[in-house]
Amino acid sequence: MCTSWLPDDDNGCPHMGVDPRRSGWLHVLQRERLTAGLEASRGAPWSDEAWLDRRLAKRGFGVFPMALDWEPGKGGRSRDILLWSVSSRLLLIADAARQAGASVSESQLEVAQLRVLAASVGLFETLAELGDLESVKARRALCRDIETRLVARCPPTEHPLLDSNYHRFLVYTESRSVLRLAQACFAGTLDESLVAATLGESAVVRLGIVEAVQGLVLADGHLDTSERRLVRGLINLGGFTKEEEASLELAELPSVEALAREIQTPTQRVLVLRVLIAASLVDRDRSPAEDAYVDELAEAFGISAQEVARLHLDAGAHMDARPDLSSSLSRSATFKRINRSTQRYLERLVKQNMRALVTEAREMGDLVQLLSKKAREPLTDDEQRRMEAQLKDVLRAIPALAIFAAPGGALLLPILARLLPFQLMPDAFLDQDESV
Repeated sequence: MCTSWLPDDDNGCPHMGVDPRRSGWLHVLQRERLTAGLEASRGAPWSDEAWLDRRLAKRGFGVFPMALDWEPGKGGRSRDILLWSVSSRLLLIADAARQAGASVSESQLEVAQLRVLAASVGLFETLAELGDLESVKARRALCRDIETRLVARCPPTEHPLLDSNYHRFLVYTESRSVLRLAQACFAGTLDESLVAATLGESAVVRLGIVEAVQGLVLADGHLDTSERRLVRGLINLGGFTKEEEASLELAELPSVEALAREIQTPTQRVLVLRVLIAASLVDRDRSPAEDAYVDELAEAFGISAQEVARLHLDAGAHMDARPDLSSSLSRSATFKRINRSTQRYLERLVKQNMRALVTEAREMGDLVQLLSKKAREPLTDDEQRRMEAQLKDVLRAIPALAIFAAPGGALLLPILARLLPFQLMPDAFLDQDESV
């Protein structure tokens, strides 16, 4: 199973012969990862506030773009994600040893990995019963218990939200908890209260993203069938307890400020916005109220309008790569709606920066003449290329729009070509055209 979640480093791909449906697969992954783990754990301590996010990104969690290139293994796509995530978490635990400056043997690292994984899946009490895990029999027994918990959390391959941004959010959040527990393990502070606090924080964040989607779909005062189906899918995939599910039935949803307090890491915040933008398109269309909700939450998260616009573009690319996702959540033409809604969003962004655009366009070669001609008649191929090149130069000069000058931002060019000619007319005409 090879996946673009993985960066170009020593992560590699989980062994194609590993079958998570058979007992012992976790032990096989451990043996494969021990050599790489020991190498990772050697060296000077490396620690600062952003260390967790750097290591998670290095190991492929939360990496963009979101599309996956699957080579299915024996267990299907869902189990492939499980194998990759567990394999990468084993390396994260070794990373934590390095950060702590610990010098560990192969056996010590294996025991530490089991202790951390057991704590992350709610088996911390079992650790106390098994003692120091010196015997192979005790380690194998714990391995089987961890495997059972991990496989039980695996969504079925046909789940409509499998490999969605929401699924990635869950995998990232769980992996971040594993890394925090690993830090505590090598610091000698891994106890029942710390495990409970870490898992509790993870639950709050997972509940927060569902609450954010609930706030979005209720922003326009209407909840249709596809939106209900989406919320049910989120709760089902989230693996919540009955008590946690009950907490989602709130009379009043939390404010965006409260969500910003619950969801604090940059990667989690970006993933939340990706989920919301996709969620806003599962019904017939995104409403102005839903747009306003996304903008308000982005502001509370400290994410710029430029970045939000890029996320709108990425949402289209992700839905295009996953047609099964939209068809499972809604029977309507989701991808076409993404294009329409994204264009409206980008038009608003262009209009907010129109004065700067006009100033730059008037100073840009023969761009004004080319835009004027295009409004009346088709351009030649050479003229079209010149116009697009100069439009990109205009975008680069305006920070809020600079991202659209890069590859992948071509959607903005036809919008500019359509709106700019009106703004480049004499002022007397502009005063009469308030609709542009």
